[in-house]
Amino acid sequence: MNSNLRVLGAIANITPMMGLLGTVIGMIKAFNVISLSGTGNPGLVASGISEALITTQMGLVVAIPMLLLGNMLNGWSDRIYSKLESTVLQQIAQKS
Repeated sequence: MNSNLRVLGAIANITPMMGLLGTVIGMIKAFNVISLSGTGNPGLVASGISEALITTQMGLVVAIPMLLLGNMLNGWSDRIYSKLESTVLQQIAQKS
């Protein structure tokens, strides 16, 4: 039951890293624009910063629900497993 939960966990862990990578790429672009054209035109720099923030946002938009869903499903799976184990132990005790 828990095998598919690993995929949710992986998604929840990887997407913020992908967002961070996008942030770094966007900031590199922003600083590259500053190095080429100076600080006189904030509109040019804003594009790179905007890209950086959007990728961070999207990474978190995916990761947070995956984390919540994974934890919820993991708890559900644990409860089912506990009930199943308890039922089996009761059946064994009754037959002994």
